[in-house]
Amino acid sequence: MRANQRGATALHDWPWGRWMVLFIGMLTSTLSAAACDSEEIRAVRASALAAYQAKAVSDAAHQLSTFYDETCDFYTLAQSSDAVLNEGLWLISDLMLYRRKTNAILACLSLGDEVYRSWMVSEPSRHLPRAERALQTNLAQCRQALETQFVSPPPCPLSDYDTMFALPASWRERNPLFHEVVCVALKENDRNLVGGQRDGPQTHSEGMQSYLQLEVLYVKNVTSAQTTSGDNGEWVNQYGLDVVYFSTAHESLIGGEQCYALNLKVGHETGTLLLEGGAHYCEGGTATFVHRMIATLDYPFRVRVLEQRMHAVK
Repeated sequence: MRANQRGATALHDWPWGRWMVLFIGMLTSTLSAAACDSEEIRAVRASALAAYQAKAVSDAAHQLSTFYDETCDFYTLAQSSDAVLNEGLWLISDLMLYRRKTNAILACLSLGDEVYRSWMVSEPSRHLPRAERALQTNLAQCRQALETQFVSPPPCPLSDYDTMFALPASWRERNPLFHEVVCVALKENDRNLVGGQRDGPQTHSEGMQSYLQLEVLYVKNVTSAQTTSGDNGEWVNQYGLDVVYFSTAHESLIGGEQCYALNLKVGHETGTLLLEGGAHYCEGGTATFVHRMIATLDYPFRVRVLEQRMHAVK
């Protein structure tokens, strides 16, 4: 009897913090054991919807992203029955919405790439009409959101540089440094002729053409044009052409192994650039990729990549 009393007392006096640790551990174990089936998909969607309706949109996006990435990605769904696949398509549609609401536009579009452009996996004929309409609606809204943030720039106003692009006047109004930048153009990378097949440490110069670059036409100097003796006329710009390199937040240059074919757009936010297009391996391999990148021009130092998404389509 005393033994039972001592056991009950010990259980009652167990610290509250330990109970919480035990509870979280049990919850984590339950989540980690989640399956990619219709019932689980509906449960996760319902939980995320509750968060969304409570205006916790980031939490809703996080819940679905975690489940999708760790348990039930598109490749897994595509290997499942039509019923499970279509339940998963509803989850992907929801996730597109939540990502758009949190301005994760490239992440939203990447879901569309996975559903419709995954090599030997995508099969839209399996999509039920209602799920397909929901996907197309949310995907179109994500594209529209990107188009409202980035536009195709006009050609450079200088005749000798009409293959380049002009920058928005609003950039100069917000940042005086952009008064010195006249036009830009993407200089697509190519394989280095030397070192392309190197399988050891680099021992000598191989060139920098394998890295993605942005050509920048800038005002190098401003001089006075004298129309008559002692009479100063208009100011005349003297131009220079330079390149800056694309790099990640960890200071790694973009390129090297992959060569890009990208289109350039400029953002309403000062200095922001959107690059969209394709990529392939510079040396060997037949894989091709769809690639999107949002970056900011930190002139005169570099183009800093803020976000990029790439998906193999072949």
